[in-house]
Amino acid sequence: MSKVLVAYFSHSGKTRKASQLIAETVGAELYEIKTVREYPQDEDRCIDVARVEFNAKVRPDLSGELPELDKFDKIVVGFPCWHDTCPMGVLTFLEQYDFTGKTVYPFMTHEGSGPNGCNDDMKASCKNADVKPAMDGNGLKIDAIKAWLA
Repeated sequence: MSKVLVAYFSHSGKTRKASQLIAETVGAELYEIKTVREYPQDEDRCIDVARVEFNAKVRPDLSGELPELDKFDKIVVGFPCWHDTCPMGVLTFLEQYDFTGKTVYPFMTHEGSGPNGCNDDMKASCKNADVKPAMDGNGLKIDAIKAWLA
């Protein structure tokens, strides 16, 4: 049986809930990606900070110890949609690893835009991984999760 890690970044809690559901459904280990500098809770201010990071291609520092990916075959990566891709802290996380022999399953929570914009960034940041197309993280169903990770 494959060992699965669900690594996620969540700002509002929506991605955290989806990540927890995925982890519970497939018996995965859960890891929260956290940046050293927290994002403002005010949505407009958060969008402004995220836009500056995105435009400058900033890789914010992460807090906490990184997980050892050697023990996992499948890596699920969850995040909210920020500027049609993932938050820059997710790229910081991904760029720490060589994903040779790993399969990466991204999913994105959003406010209507869908997960289509993140695939190229995920492939570029997950060195040597088999990166699957991003899944829509809104309204996840247990059967769909099992089929996605089968």
